[in-house]
Amino acid sequence: MDDSYLVIDIETVPDREPEPAAGDAGEGQDKPFAPLVWHRIVSMGVLWLDHALRFKRLGTMGEGKGERDVLSDLHAFMDRHRPVLVTFNGRRFDMPVIVLRSLVNGLAMKWYFTSQDYRRRYEPNRHVDLCDVASEHGAGRFPSLGDMASAIGLPGKMGMDGSDVRDVWTAGEIEKVHAYCLMDVVQTGFVLMRWKLVTGKLDLEGYREAASLLREAVSGDSRFGELASAARWDEVLLR
Repeated sequence: MDDSYLVIDIETVPDREPEPAAGDAGEGQDKPFAPLVWHRIVSMGVLWLDHALRFKRLGTMGEGKGERDVLSDLHAFMDRHRPVLVTFNGRRFDMPVIVLRSLVNGLAMKWYFTSQDYRRRYEPNRHVDLCDVASEHGAGRFPSLGDMASAIGLPGKMGMDGSDVRDVWTAGEIEKVHAYCLMDVVQTGFVLMRWKLVTGKLDLEGYREAASLLREAVSGDSRFGELASAARWDEVLLR
């Protein structure tokens, strides 16, 4: 295992429609949420940070590939590097979906199942679910990523949210889905840095260095122009 960090987020579309519950009126109501096993992964955004949370790489896993190859690439990366995994609400959504879709595709997840390291909820040494730890493991209300990001000077959700992914993907605009996924990944990365500062794992100098490097990477990438211009950087960098 190394001491780098991999921030990850997925976007999905249903493989099959869930059965409507008894009493559903249908017209004008939200569609029922599909069981997780039917959530096909169409985008997987990743941000790789070193042991001090300094920027290494940002992009979508298995760009241009189908779900099976995306998952294969993820598992190969995790088997090789064994970074600390970072998610937002990943214990309740991202990881169960990744496990179930690996089952559907017949793929081994050795890195996840050969030890308990990535599955320890109350000792999150290899998987930090920021939603879970920030709520004291559910003792408080689970926060949203948008709220936490906004609270530290970031714009939070911009333009679309998870409920829009299916329609955007159906319209063939997969690049918009990737951009949305990566926007969440980047903001999760900044929240991780602030969390490490709060928990004493980063000092202020280390925090500012890590956050400045990620800001530099985002500012130089046209996909994040809206985020870069909307962020309140003095707040983010604690100047």
